Amino acid sequence: MEAGRARRALTREAEELAALYGAEARRLFCEHSWEQLEPTLAEGWRRIRGGHALDWPQVRPRVHAAWLAARGVERRCG
Repeated sequence: MEAGRARRALTREAEELAALYGAEARRLFCEHSWEQLEPTLAEGWRRIRGGHALDWPQVRPRVHAAWLAARGVERRCG
């Protein structure tokens, strides 16, 4: 029971990290399309995920959703 709760907490924490990662990517790299940026984000996730067992294919939808939701909050591109 305790291990299951820890696993769920880890998943929630990883999802929060993925959402932050996607939103920050939009803010910092707004001049790039998702298609251009995704390979870089995938590689970056491998570096920043820490102890989270979730691989890029598992968090990609959450990162992408946060990237899409962050439209309009990115720094000015120009």
